[in-house]
Amino acid sequence: MVGALVVSGAATGSIVGGYVYRGNAVLGAVGHYFYSDYCGGWLRSFHHEHGAALDRREWRVRVPASVLSFREDASGELYLLSASGTIYRLTPAR
Repeated sequence: MVGALVVSGAATGSIVGGYVYRGNAVLGAVGHYFYSDYCGGWLRSFHHEHGAALDRREWRVRVPASVLSFREDASGELYLLSASGTIYRLTPAR
């Protein structure tokens, strides 16, 4: 068994793990593993290198509560699925 890379603190639901971002739309996110909290309404990421979680970030985006899952498309772009059935795509800030 491998120990935790990140301890999230006070989770309000359950941690929903995602994918390592490999897309082209958000260059500053390439190589980051994204995750959320089912009830928390936040999106966080980190870069995994040499067994450590580096460059930990909390993304200032509106994330719906009840994130159920993450998915990626053939281009490596990242999507979040909420319990309402809405699908959100990670895009650069406007």
